[in-house]
Parts: sequence; structure tokens; C-alpha cells
Amino acid sequence: MTTRMTRRPARASQLQDIDYLARDHNLPRCWVVGNELILMPDNIPSIITKIFKKDIHRDGVNWKAVPGHHKKKYFEMFKDHFSWAPSAGPAVCTAFMKKAATRYRDMIARFKKGSPEKPECVSDATWEKWLEFWSRPEVMEKSEKASRNRNSEKAGPGTGSSRHAGGSRSAYSHSLVLEQELGHPPDAFDCMLHMHTRKDGTIIDEQARIIAAAVEERAREAREAAGDGDIDMTEIYCQVVPVVKQRLFGLGSKGADFVNAAREARPAPVDEVRLRQRVRQELRQQFTAQMAAEDARRQEQLDAHRREMEQQLQAMRRQIVEEMHRQGLMLSPPGPEA
Repeated sequence: MTTRMTRRPARASQLQDIDYLARDHNLPRCWVVGNELILMPDNIPSIITKIFKKDIHRDGVNWKAVPGHHKKKYFEMFKDHFSWAPSAGPAVCTAFMKKAATRYRDMIARFKKGSPEKPECVSDATWEKWLEFWSRPEVMEKSEKASRNRNSEKAGPGTGSSRHAGGSRSAYSHSLVLEQELGHPPDAFDCMLHMHTRKDGTIIDEQARIIAAAVEERAREAREAAGDGDIDMTEIYCQVVPVVKQRLFGLGSKGADFVNAAREARPAPVDEVRLRQRVRQELRQQFTAQMAAEDARRQEQLDAHRREMEQQLQAMRRQIVEEMHRQGLMLSPPGPEA
């Protein structure tokens, strides 16, 4: 059994014995929000980067290469800046590791793109080791491919790469600010426009402009179809913008909340086979009822026609008898026994 074990579970186990409890509850509080476990307040990302720079590990050419014990050390250093409720410890740790991965990636990217000189926080030996790693052909190829993907013009040639006007504030914080301005929780389209619109009212990104036009057109069609009814702009936004890994364009960490909200608002999936069977049964019942009603109507018409014919025959008999009596062919009209 031991020969089948992989290194991945062993690497993950290095993070299982973390102490989740905060050390000093007099420190500022942090908390976790959203389905994507976002750490708040907004100054946490910059503090995490400062923690990294205080203790760079020589193997940490990327976050994956940072040893598990050193990642735990970063979390312990995080406790010097924030406190949290005891019950929130596991969520805070998970959110910290998630944010740390992105902040570490961004820090390494700045080191590579910045001055050729060694950053002050990195030792000479570590810097030489990293430079050797980055100069490998396979690493350079992977880096160039990632750079092309980041800088790709997703809205078409000449439109530039995607940008936003949100600054360093998280998408979740933007949604809270927007909720105060609007007086109600913003929908997905509200948040996207808020984070991609300049102060002069122009949209900063071409892809955002194209998406905004498509959403507004779809919303116009939905309003015409709904009449006086309300429309769900988040649902419309999710219809126009493809969902990629629980994310929506232009909504950052807030996207997963909108995706889940849109899914919860949709009706439960229907069993098409049972639906067809039920429809057939209902149609059969309707047809049987219609045929029975048609038969009853025809029978009523026949009965009415028969009564009408009998009345006409009786009237004709009376006329004949009266005529015969008038001509003296009969002494008197026949009685009931005639």
C-alpha cells in the first residue's frame, strides 16, 4: 500500500496541523466574506506581501515551491497583524492561503519584470538560484505563454488587454460601496459597470463596453417580454457573459456570489421523460373529454331534431283531420281512442 502513495497528499498534510487561533485579540479584526472566501479588510493583501518580504525562502521561486512549513510560518506572522473569532480560524487560514498564493505570484512577477538588480528582500544566493531557474528554456516558454494570455486582446485586435477602474479595492468592497450609493444590493451588471467606468462616465475597457451593450440589448428584450413584470439583471448578465471556473468577467472575487445567486434563482431541472408522459396523458384526457362532449352535443341535437319532427307530424295529422272534417268526410274529429 505504501508504494502507491503520491507526494501530493504528503505535501498537503504539511498544512493540516496549523494553529488556527489568533494570538492577540487586541489587534484589528479580520473576517471572511463571500463564496470565494475573501479576506477583509482591503489592506490585507499589502500586509501579506510585506510578510513575504520579511522572510523569503530560497526555494520559493513560486508559491508552489514554498515549503509547507514556511507557508505555516507566514500564517503565524499574519497573526502579528490581525485577530479573528475562534470559530472563524479555519476559514481565515484557508482564505489567507488562497490570497497568499495570488500575492506571492504577483510579487515574483514584479521581481522578474523590474530592475535587473536583486530586490533588497532577497539574498544573493536565493537570487542567483531564481535567475538560473527563470533562464531555463521550458520555464521561459511557459512564462511567455502566460504573458501572452494575460495581454491577449479578448475583444478583438486593436482593443487592448482587459482593464478595470477598481483600483486596489476588492470587488466585494466595491459592491458594499455601491450598495450604499444605490440603497439596495447591486446586481452583477451594476458591479461590472461600477468597476469599469471612469469618473467621466466612459467605460475604460473595450470588452466591458461590448458586454455592456449586449446586456442592455438583452435587458430591453426581457422588459418587452415581461411587460410590467420585473427582470433579473444578474440572470441576464450570466446569460450574456460565459461563466469560467465560477467566475464572471468584470466581477473579480464577487463573481462567484452572483453565479450562485443566478443558479439558485433558476427553476429546478425537469425530468423530460416524465414531462412528456404527463403531457401525453393530459392531452389524451383532454381529447377523451372533448369527444365525450361532442357525442353529448350530437345526441342532444338528434333528440331535439326528433322532437321537432314528432311535433311537425302531429301538426300535420291535426291539419289533415281538420280538413277532412271540414269537407264532411268525418263526423267529428277523432277522440283520444281514434
